[in-house]
Amino acid sequence: MIRIRDNNDPLHKLVDNHPNGILVEYADVQFDFNYQAYIYQRALIHNSHITFPDYRRFQDPPFFVKVMITAQKFFLLSMSTYLYRWGHQNIQWNARKINDLVKGHIDNLKISKEHNLKILHASTCQRLEGRYKDLLIEQFNRNNIALFSLILYASFVIDFNIIEEVTGKKRKVSELNLLDDFRKKIIILLNEKCAFFSEKDDLLDIFQAICVDDGSPDNSIEILSNYAEKYGNIKVVQQKNGGLSSARNTGIKYASGEYLHFLDSDDTVKINTYEELYKKAKENNLDMLFFDAETIYETDEIAKKYPWYKTGFKSKSCDDGIESGRDFYIDKVISGTFRASACLYLLKTNLIKKEQLTFKEGIVHEDNLFTNCCVLLADRVSHINQPFLNRLVRGGSISIGKTEFRHAYGYFAAFLGLYHFVNQRVQDNALKNVVYLKMKELIKSTEYSYEKIEDSHQKNYYLALPAEESTLFYSLIVAPYILKIDKAIKEKGLEKAIDKAVNNKISVDTILQEQQKNKKQKTWYVSASIRKMLPYIPKTFKKLVRKIVTKLGWRII
Repeated sequence: MIRIRDNNDPLHKLVDNHPNGILVEYADVQFDFNYQAYIYQRALIHNSHITFPDYRRFQDPPFFVKVMITAQKFFLLSMSTYLYRWGHQNIQWNARKINDLVKGHIDNLKISKEHNLKILHASTCQRLEGRYKDLLIEQFNRNNIALFSLILYASFVIDFNIIEEVTGKKRKVSELNLLDDFRKKIIILLNEKCAFFSEKDDLLDIFQAICVDDGSPDNSIEILSNYAEKYGNIKVVQQKNGGLSSARNTGIKYASGEYLHFLDSDDTVKINTYEELYKKAKENNLDMLFFDAETIYETDEIAKKYPWYKTGFKSKSCDDGIESGRDFYIDKVISGTFRASACLYLLKTNLIKKEQLTFKEGIVHEDNLFTNCCVLLADRVSHINQPFLNRLVRGGSISIGKTEFRHAYGYFAAFLGLYHFVNQRVQDNALKNVVYLKMKELIKSTEYSYEKIEDSHQKNYYLALPAEESTLFYSLIVAPYILKIDKAIKEKGLEKAIDKAVNNKISVDTILQEQQKNKKQKTWYVSASIRKMLPYIPKTFKKLVRKIVTKLGWRII
């Protein structure tokens, strides 16, 4: 083992001059490293509610600084008590770790500025501009858009007057040199991924950006407000967290443009996207203009686990001509190429406001209902076979996160909503039949999601639904699932019947008939509302329900 003394450690000089130890004021040293070399009073940490932030990197310094500020003083021993092993591991940096690294620095910048710890404020800034500079630039080149926002915010937090005072050097600009030195690279990156930051000023005049901060717990509102001050066509709306549907409905409420596009916070559009889409939609008086997307995976692990997303947002066909919503819908549903994502089309604002269409709030997979309704009411629809959108596939998203009851219910709610919409608004029987195909797909998606739910308690969440929804959910989803998982149990029951038949020298059929007689018959009362719905439910599902009810020993009234 090679032991190396760190002469940059501000405590070494104090140790040399005080062999019996010394009580040190934290304000006199202001460092944020080597938290492992201290023992802490548990009550101080507990009573002050100090915890480690949920970061993959640089979670220690914010914790250590908060403890030291609270304690104000610490006793420094003259001997080494902790050996720190260095160089034995190679950090595998990814987007999460890099972003968390910057978040930790932002925390320390805020704390140091609040408590007037000028030395710590300056050293934290210098690390971003020096030690981690190359690492951060490498992430820019990997299209880490979130990192750009974090660096901008870090630059916003820094008090550059303090930096100049501590270093004694006059700065050319009051922002991180990281931004100043590599701005061209950042602009190139953003131009490739996001039209909002194009160098073309005239592009900004084409659209209005309505940014809805749906109760985000991070610094989104500060970043958005800064851009709103810089660009007059950016409007920021802040609201309590209501979910994606609520945020989109708020955007619709404030929209004043001729066309709408719903852009999720983790997706981006390519340069000149809105310019090209608006031109085609306007020239052809389109109600809806669909387009493709390019998939961007957050990590290589996610790419390997979910390979089908690579081509899931791309069309194999050529650009479509202009069709009625009816013909477009029939063609895409029958061919299996209909995509409901609200991010994949430009939509005429007047259409949804005239028809009073909104996203159903309180559910996920809300696109499945909204998009279907929009196309069914549209007069002129077209599609461009070009990937204008960059679709991020990330861990923890609705699409690939852990399956919960809300996922199954989202599809089921879309099924019910589409049924009621078609029954009230669509008179074309041929079109209705195609919509029923889409409804069958939604039921299959509901079944698939319900089967994937791991939490046994969530399997029963359907009981909390309104009575009619609960009954229908049980009939179409839960009962078939029960029959499927009970198959093995029933086979064991048959084995027991065979054993009993052999031992008692009677037929197996006799025993099974006796078991059936002993079962109490239950009655399933079908409400008037569900009876009205039955003619529109595919025959295969009605046969399945009747089979299930009979198997369960029930009778239908």
